[in-house]
Amino acid sequence: MQLSETSIRRPVLACVMSLLLVLVGLVSFQQLSLREYPRIDEPLVNVNTRLLGASSEVIESQVTKPLEDSIAGIDGVDIMTSVSRTEQSQITVRFKLSKDQCATAWRVCVAACPTRPTNRSSPRSRPTPRRPSGWPTPARP
Repeated sequence: MQLSETSIRRPVLACVMSLLLVLVGLVSFQQLSLREYPRIDEPLVNVNTRLLGASSEVIESQVTKPLEDSIAGIDGVDIMTSVSRTEQSQITVRFKLSKDQCATAWRVCVAACPTRPTNRSSPRSRPTPRRPSGWPTPARP
């Protein structure tokens, strides 16, 4: 009861003590180290595609967009970015950390190259998973 009585009689003292407590907390927070947080390598898959003689508009409409549509439906994909240039396309897929990254990477690889091209004018895609060290190679489903 003594603290509440003092706070009622001297409200400025109560405010100063509260601000001092917040200041001590902020200084202590700045002194905390981050050594307890693990280093996380984000699982990525890059899908590189080449179509000789194609403009960037053709690459965008006939190669990048269909690949993005097939990859976007995969469960576990977090962020997908793409770049279309003359004769080449690059799609980078990042996964959610809560999902099985090996299985998701394999699904992206399967979605990116459903069939092998039969002629030279067909786009050739080459998905390359970038796995953190220690990851096993995904087994084929």
